[in-house]
Formats: sequence, structure tokens, C-alpha cells
Amino acid sequence: MERHDYVAALTALKGKRDVADCEEWPLTHTFGSKEFGECVNTDSPELKSKRLRRESSSESDLNQDFVFCYAAPRRKPKGDGRSRALHIPPLVLVFRSQSESSAAVEEFAHPFDSGGLNRKLEHIFGKDRTRIRDELTFRDDWRTTLGLFVPALFDSPDAYLKGDVPDRADPLGISARRTAKGQVEHDPWFFTWEVKTMHRLPFMGRLVAVLIALDLDRPTTKISEEAYQQLVSREQRGEILLKNVRHDITAKQLDDDLFDLFCNAYSVEGWTT
Repeated sequence: MERHDYVAALTALKGKRDVADCEEWPLTHTFGSKEFGECVNTDSPELKSKRLRRESSSESDLNQDFVFCYAAPRRKPKGDGRSRALHIPPLVLVFRSQSESSAAVEEFAHPFDSGGLNRKLEHIFGKDRTRIRDELTFRDDWRTTLGLFVPALFDSPDAYLKGDVPDRADPLGISARRTAKGQVEHDPWFFTWEVKTMHRLPFMGRLVAVLIALDLDRPTTKISEEAYQQLVSREQRGEILLKNVRHDITAKQLDDDLFDLFCNAYSVEGWTT
């Protein structure tokens, strides 16, 4: 499906519903505890692409030049049929929208998680998945298309942000799919917008909230004490919001905490020098 056909299909699905106002929606990124400690204790903290971290496996790695986020309070993976509490990431970082920040970086977005397209949905699209990903890459105006996407699939913006089952199918037919056993599978991975920044995403002026999973065996986090105290200090100065959760939290509790953190991120100043 070409880009203009996709946008036309969204417009038709949206009908007379208002375009969603998502210009100020933050972005979220899940992060490892060790990597965060190394990142935050630098003069200019930022998320870096695989290439800049020198972790890229090969030149054919299409993801090596990007930092990946979600345009939603979402984490991944959502689970494997067992307790989703097993998949709570060490940290979730929330970044204010670029429209509210002077720290401009080049952004690209897809109306799906490209990992889901390449793996979970590979049998549906086959070799076409690369063409679909490339064609449905929205750049500077991606929030305009997201504003069409949300009312096209959902009766309310909160339904999208909470990862509810879509009220209408998306133009690609991947918002819900039928498994080999005939069951309808719903996974927010298929319809949550993925946002990529080229090479880096700075904390300065953009990092507004952090959710940290606490270690069950001791009342501390898995990140270094130095990194944690810096977050506490910045929360006390009103720069960021800081939320601690336990690893035995339920999936619903985690979803609710992430949603609240996402929605309240507008109230703080953001990471400063």
C-alpha cells in the first residue's frame, strides 16, 4: 500500500470524527539498567543508536542508525502467555514531544512496530514487509497522520494510548489478526506507532519522566546508586517525574502507572544542565 492510499483509507475510516490532537504526546523508550547508568553519568546524556554505541552486528542492520521509541505509554514485549510481570523493563523513559522542545532531532515514524512487522507478521506480508515499512515511513509530519490514525481506529484517544482493542480495523488489517487455530489475536505491538530518531535522542530539554522497576530482594533499583540519586535530585528540582514500581506488580497496574506518567509528563520542566 502506498503512502497516499494509506492516508486516504485512514481519512475514510475517520469519517466525521475529529482529528486527534496528538502534537504534544510524549514518546516512551524502554531501557536496560546497566546502559542507563553509563548514559546518565556523562556531561551530555542521550540515547544513542547501535552504530554510535558500536553494537551494530553488520552493515545490513537496518536499525543501526536509529533510537526507537513509542508514541504511546507502551512497553514491549507485552507477554508470552505467562505472567506479563516477568517482562517489566528496568526503566521506561518518557520524552516530551519535539514540538515542545528546542532539542530538535530528525524523526521517522511507522503506524506499527517494525519488529512486529518483521517477525510476528512476517508470514502475512512476506517479502512485502520491507516495501511496506519503507513506504509507510512518515517523517516531519508524522503526527498529522497519527492524528488521522487514532480516530480512524478508536472511538477515543485514550483507547489508543491504553492499548485497547481497536474499534475498527486498520487499512493494513494488522490491528487484529487470526491465528492458525482460528483465534483473533490482539497485540498493541501491531498498531502502536513506532518513532525513530536518527542517531541520538538527547535528555536535555526532552526527558520528563522515568519509571523504574525495583529489585524484589532489596529496596533499591537495578541501576547504580549514583544514577538513581541523580534522578531523585532532578525530581526534587521539578525537572522530571520519577515513579518506582515493584517487579511483582500486575500487568494492569503497570499499564495504569505508565498511562498516568505519560499523561502527567506535561507538568514538569524537563532535564536541564
